[in-house]
Amino acid sequence: MCEQDHILPDYRNRFIPTLADFIHALQIGNIDPKELVEFSKPYRKNKELMNLILSPLHITGLKVSLLVTHNSWFINEIVPKVMKKDVEIRDFSLSPATLFENMKFQLWMDNGNATPPIARLTRGKVVSRK
Repeated sequence: MCEQDHILPDYRNRFIPTLADFIHALQIGNIDPKELVEFSKPYRKNKELMNLILSPLHITGLKVSLLVTHNSWFINEIVPKVMKKDVEIRDFSLSPATLFENMKFQLWMDNGNATPPIARLTRGKVVSRK
């Protein structure tokens, strides 16, 4: 539903950006990889949760992609819905702002005014996961 009603219209039915498209637009500048390791320590005993929060790394092969799951929003908004886990009331070292503050916004992100790298590789054909 999101794909048909939101993503495709936003990008003029030309492409669906991938996680890799967004991750390649990140500039890791002030992000210490050790901070990502520290963030995940409390979850190490929960194999299912660790697999979920490490999934961006498995998909992209890039450590910086962990910013998508290693933040307070993901842990307290997504994880409780997906895994029926309680919300954590505590201070978090990483917030979603860390992800967006390090994003180098590209023209393709502005409603498809350009084509992202992956769409160029697929010759602009929309690849759906139906």
